[in-house]
Parts: sequence; structure tokens; C-alpha cells
Amino acid sequence: MKILKPITITDALLTDTNVHEAISLEWDSGTTYADGVFVYVANGTQRDIYESLQGSNLNKSPATETAWWRYRSKTYAPYSASYNYDVGDTVADAANHKVYESLQNSNTGHALAETAWWLDVGATEPWKVFDAKVGSQTERTGTIEIEITPATLVGGITLLNVDGISVNVTVTDASEGEVYNEDIDLLSTENVYDAYTYCFAPFLYTKNVVKTDLPPYIGATISITITAESDTATVKCGEIVVGEVDYPGGSLEGLGFQIIDFSRKTADAYGNFTVTERAFSQRPGVDVMVDNSLLAYTKLVLETYRATPVVWIPTEVENLASAYLTYGYMRTARVVTSYLEYSILTLEIEGLT
Repeated sequence: MKILKPITITDALLTDTNVHEAISLEWDSGTTYADGVFVYVANGTQRDIYESLQGSNLNKSPATETAWWRYRSKTYAPYSASYNYDVGDTVADAANHKVYESLQNSNTGHALAETAWWLDVGATEPWKVFDAKVGSQTERTGTIEIEITPATLVGGITLLNVDGISVNVTVTDASEGEVYNEDIDLLSTENVYDAYTYCFAPFLYTKNVVKTDLPPYIGATISITITAESDTATVKCGEIVVGEVDYPGGSLEGLGFQIIDFSRKTADAYGNFTVTERAFSQRPGVDVMVDNSLLAYTKLVLETYRATPVVWIPTEVENLASAYLTYGYMRTARVVTSYLEYSILTLEIEGLT
């Protein structure tokens, strides 16, 4: 059993990303664009972001000329107090990494803090992976590239709710250069168990990744690259968590988990069901054998993080690690000291949606 204690990612720690939060260059048919230039095409208050694939790119519509432009992601126009917003219009507050949706027509001059006029709908695109909401995903075509430079010790990293084919994690120290480089293939063979499934089973990709062997370099840069199956395919990630790793003890046999579904299922008078799909939460249960010499420290860790989401890693056994990996809160903890050298810690964990 390991616990990954997350550090809070701030503007200072997120040192680079290829996911746009804001963009000011609007596409113009009379402008010639170089290879690699990013522009946006307005769709109401939404801004669709495109990357130029060639030089001498003149009068080629980003929405239709796919040999010249590649759609990458979307963002929203920055809030303006003088603009007249209609219901459903969405704006970005890049300073606070938030997105807001207008709740009324004729919405002019109303501050984003006025909840009768604006709804906080979540984080901006690059910050969704740090919003403590596993279900909200950062999206981009081709790759998601994120660079974090923590000022503290980092021993582990977790990626949750990933849609892609591979992940690379690289750690670079300012003095010693590259000290860690790990490629993780997300293609899983869990659903392949005979000749028929080898030939005909659908491709299955692991959704969660955890590495707890990052070298202990304070101030090193951690680079994460998540890759889609092609440059036009969309890659997604729900959450990225980095921090120190604690090891309270070994998990005992008998791991289990529940899935709590928040979808709403209603039946009419004739028994016909209507389902409103909503988020779900994972709730693992695990017994941990804790050395009595570490019991006071383990208790302190649990008390410290009782109201803070952490990453719970009950096992790193292949084919089990992804299933039990949970980002969430300790729901209950019970300790029984029945032996001279060790105690049994029973944890119930509630995962975030």
C-alpha cells in the first residue's frame, strides 16, 4: 500500500504546455501563415484552435483545408464587461483558470462573481488536469504535453482517466541532465485469454497510470507526453498528480472495491426506465499490515490528509494496479493492534468523480 501525497500545481510550477488557455491571433484569409503558427476561428464565444501544417499558408480555410491546418483544441473568448452576452455564451477567466457560462440574456457589465448571471463550469483546458475532478478531461489532438517544475521533492506521478495509446514521463535535473525516461504503453491485454480473443477482441487501453520510482531530485523538471493513435485523433487526460510517496505497509489479500453510480434512473407507471447518466465514484477497501514502529507516523499521515484528496495505491501488481488506483479521500480508518510487531489498518476510500 502506497500513498501519493499531491503537491498543488500553481502558475509557477506549470512551466510549459502545448494546450492553449488563451489565443489572440484570429485567422484571416489575407494573411500568410508559417508552419507551426496557431490561430483561432470564432464560433460564437468559443474559439477553435488550429495549427498551420505548412509554410506559405494563404487563404486556406482551417475548417476545410486539412492538408494545411490541423484542429488542436478549443478555448473561449476572454470576459469583457462591455460585451452583451446571451444565455449559454461561455467565457474564459485566464487569470484564475476558470470558464463561466452566461445564465441570462442581455448580460452586460455583470462580474463573473455574480452567480445570478454566471455559472462556474470548471477549469480552462490546460488546467482541467489539476482541478481535482477526474471526470473533467483536458483534450487536444495529437499529443498533450505538460511540463512541471516542482520546488519540492517528488517521488511519484499518477495520470487518471487517460484516453490515448502511450505516455512518456521524463525527469530532467538542471545539473545532471536527464535522470529518468519511462515510456508506458497503454495497450492492455487483460481481455485476451485465448486464440479467439487474440484475433477478435477489441483493443483495450489502460485508463490509469502510476509510477512511484521517480528519482529524488528537488527542483527537477517533469515532462509528461500523452500520445493519441494519430495526429488527428483526440487525446484526453482527467487528472495528473505528482508528489511524495509514503509506504504505510503491505496490503493484505482480500482487496475489494465498489462502484457508486450517481446516474439517475426513474421509471414511469408502466415500468419504462429513463436514465440520466452522471458521474461515478470508486470506493476501494483494503487491509494494511503496519509495522508498530510506524503506527504513530501512519496515524499522523491519515489525520493530516483526512480532508485532502490523495492517490491511494493498494497494489502495484500488474493487471490490478490500474483497477484499484484511486484518487480521493479516506472515508474511514480502523486500527487493531493484535500482534506485538504489527497492526492491521482497515481503510475505506472514497474516490473523486
